[in-house]
Amino acid sequence: MKYPRIWVAAHGGPVEAAWDRTAPVEVLVLLSADPDVGVQIGVATNTAMPAEVLRRMFEAGKDLGTLEAIGGNPNTPVDILRRLAAHEDGPIRRKVGGNPKTPAEVLETLAEDVREVRYEVALNRSTPEPVLVNLAGDDHPSVRRAAAVNSKLPSRVLHRLASDENVDVRTVAAESIRIGAAQRQRAAYERAWKEKKV
Repeated sequence: MKYPRIWVAAHGGPVEAAWDRTAPVEVLVLLSADPDVGVQIGVATNTAMPAEVLRRMFEAGKDLGTLEAIGGNPNTPVDILRRLAAHEDGPIRRKVGGNPKTPAEVLETLAEDVREVRYEVALNRSTPEPVLVNLAGDDHPSVRRAAAVNSKLPSRVLHRLASDENVDVRTVAAESIRIGAAQRQRAAYERAWKEKKV
């Protein structure tokens, strides 16, 4: 792109452009050096951001909000996610726990963290099944509820949560069972319809 600054101006300014998922990579690279924290967070959150720029932002960044955004971006390199998972700031670890690219062994470690982090790990579809099963037995109902929403939770555990002591957990588990049954029924119908057409 020949004139990235003109593109930024035409799209509402740096903050708006930083959050724009259609922004050209050249614009995002330019904005990654902007000193404004709002721009930094927007760029670090943007899933169009290349991994090498996220790495550079991580190495240069001291702002917790920017590091949190980097932790949640699925383009963040795995070695950076590992380092952020050990960060002292809970919201940063929470974002890493919810990142679908976070490695299984890191998710396993984060599953022992504070409630907010465990909650994100329970929602993460990349969480290994044994870890997810453990989270379904968590002491805190919000973590059990998050595990009940995760489509990777085994049916036997989901049915156990449908009898949970907490009404919210029971409700979410029952809804997940209903949705799962409807999805299985639809898939069977689509298979049968496809076979009939052939």
